[in-house]
Amino acid sequence: MSIDEAVKIAAIVFQLSSALAIAVAVPKYLLTRNQRSGETLLSLESRFKELQSPWECPSKKGKVPASAVTRIIDPEAKMYSRSLLASAIQLVLKKQSDQHCDEQNAWMCRLDELLRFLSLVAAMEVNRLLKRRALWDAYYYWFCAIWINQELRDYVRIYSPVLYKFLSNNQREIERYWARIEMQAGEL
Repeated sequence: MSIDEAVKIAAIVFQLSSALAIAVAVPKYLLTRNQRSGETLLSLESRFKELQSPWECPSKKGKVPASAVTRIIDPEAKMYSRSLLASAIQLVLKKQSDQHCDEQNAWMCRLDELLRFLSLVAAMEVNRLLKRRALWDAYYYWFCAIWINQELRDYVRIYSPVLYKFLSNNQREIERYWARIEMQAGEL
């Protein structure tokens, strides 16, 4: 056997072993990616639970129990329009934040926590750190809740541009999901 033939055989063996290694690695990567996605979603959900929990809002009377920020912005709960959060956002949009009372400031902090969380979720989806469908299915309702509320959407556009870009890039999907929710609610 000549040196040229030996080199060709070695190259073929190397290519075959590389192809075999890739064939074994791809399923393993996909399996571990799915597991990591699941673990990350569970971690996100535990953080989201905190945002859905009632809290104590500071006031002139001391700390008073308050609903979760998600409950206030939940379109089905119909609590937003009469909330301190709504009046606080209206002042922000009018560039009159200096007129906020302590309670309104506390509500704005809670809202900003939620928006940072949703921005993180959106960034994970955009950067393909987690599966799009899994993240979207877990949090689409809250993307819809922000998008369909004009005041919240305006606030997000100004103060959370990354989240706003994500929402506007997914506007059709948001509107499709929301139409499905309304249709299902009408059937009840």
